[in-house]
Amino acid sequence: MIALFPIAYLPPVSWCVAAWNQQKIAIEAHEHYQKGSLRNRCYIAGPNGVQRLSIPLLKGKHQQTPIREV
Repeated sequence: MIALFPIAYLPPVSWCVAAWNQQKIAIEAHEHYQKGSLRNRCYIAGPNGVQRLSIPLLKGKHQQTPIREV
């Protein structure tokens, strides 16, 4: 069986562990890009605490672009 995972920009450790524990994985390519999800943001440790990084969207948060076109 193939496990289906959402695409993620610098995925969290829990995503990596879950993927590592599968024999086969597939990355979802037919979903819509959603602002404010793992698809466009991540958190990293910085010198002043946790920093949030995100990929800006050119057309705003309501664009319904398929993930394969991003």
